[in-house]
Amino acid sequence: MVNDSLIGKTLRNHYKIESLLGQGGFGVTYKAIDIDKPKHPSCVVKQFQPKILDSNILENAQRLLENAQRLFDREARSLEELGKKHDQIPELLAYFREDGEFYLVQEFIDGYDLTKEIVPDKQLSEDAVAQLLKDILEILEFVHQNRIIHRDIKPANLIRRQSDGRIVLIDFGAVKQIVVEVDAQGQRSTTVPVGTFGYMPLEQRNGHPEYSSDIYAVGIIGIQALTGLKPTQLPRDPKTGDVIWQDCAKNVSNRLADIITKMVHDRASSRYQSVREVLGALDVFLTYVPEKYSFLQDCLKRKRWKNADEETVKLMLEVAGRTQQRSMDIDSLKKFPCEDLRIIDALWVRYSNDRFGFSVQHRVWKEVKGDSPADGKVYERFSETVGWRKTGEWIWYTDLIFDISAPPGHLPTGRVGEISLLKRLFGKVGGFGLERINAIAEKLSECRIP
Repeated sequence: MVNDSLIGKTLRNHYKIESLLGQGGFGVTYKAIDIDKPKHPSCVVKQFQPKILDSNILENAQRLLENAQRLFDREARSLEELGKKHDQIPELLAYFREDGEFYLVQEFIDGYDLTKEIVPDKQLSEDAVAQLLKDILEILEFVHQNRIIHRDIKPANLIRRQSDGRIVLIDFGAVKQIVVEVDAQGQRSTTVPVGTFGYMPLEQRNGHPEYSSDIYAVGIIGIQALTGLKPTQLPRDPKTGDVIWQDCAKNVSNRLADIITKMVHDRASSRYQSVREVLGALDVFLTYVPEKYSFLQDCLKRKRWKNADEETVKLMLEVAGRTQQRSMDIDSLKKFPCEDLRIIDALWVRYSNDRFGFSVQHRVWKEVKGDSPADGKVYERFSETVGWRKTGEWIWYTDLIFDISAPPGHLPTGRVGEISLLKRLFGKVGGFGLERINAIAEKLSECRIP
């Protein structure tokens, strides 16, 4: 039965409930607006109703609710700290109790959850899945560093943010368990596990989640994306309880399969014990370099930035089939294969310690542009920020700084485009750069390169 009893009401003379977002066994989620602020920004209100686990309910109810309040406040403060410190965790705006029920008010994330990307019968490529796992795990590493277990990681609790395409992790399970079940001693009950069946490993189903329980859930998401099957459709080994999934996936390399299989061992002791371990394995997989990129990798390893810049242009022209033209127009850039762009960018980012690369340039571009329309003036400010323009003039290619001390985003240069050989055609970095940076931004978003 749909619970829409709060729609139209205002909580704390502050949060006006507008619509129902969802409901489950732990509570109801609404979309609301903050009428206390000038622009009435949207927010999310989560309502929880405590379930008292005590035989003497009438006698103990008040004391148990007070215990629940204490634990709720403690966990809410932890979530508040997470949201303040990490951009991919919603900010907690308020938490309170009203009419015997508990409420969390969080930042509204404009976007869509990953059930729109991970759909039945659709198999994603292993590169896309590996990158998705990495994106999720980078947030999870921060959560675990703050000694919090999420407990309910699943596609519905991962939102692809509209503004930048990045993943946002929502709906932490720790608060759910506190407000749902509290015993007479004011302790959390472990009789009913918090989580979603199919994404919970054995120890979590038994009410004893560990950090590796979250790793298991992320691995199951990977299998779901690779096979197009729901977790409940996956066969299991009757002796070990392990998921049997590789035969259900097409074109998955043993290298990635081994990583995911270790993430989803039914026995916690057989899994990766930290997110950092999984990220290390995925980094090796994602930065695997085909032979044609070995010289670029060698140049970057040796910090030969100019050679690396020249090799980048050469490789991109080869991949695009435009070596004879010695240039790559905007249309070719838009059609450039994601796999090759990801490898080139990953190599630059890795060996420059996140200082150079197309994704770094994109990040700088977004910071400079802000909410302004993309025009020539904005591009000039961007070029000054990355060091391609000084004192109102475009610099010569020979004056570029081929050194790690260069500004972030300085390399690779703007030589990939209709004027890829800038020195010959213009003699300076610049030209049609606005179109180029917009095309790269679109391509990075399409390829889901952060």
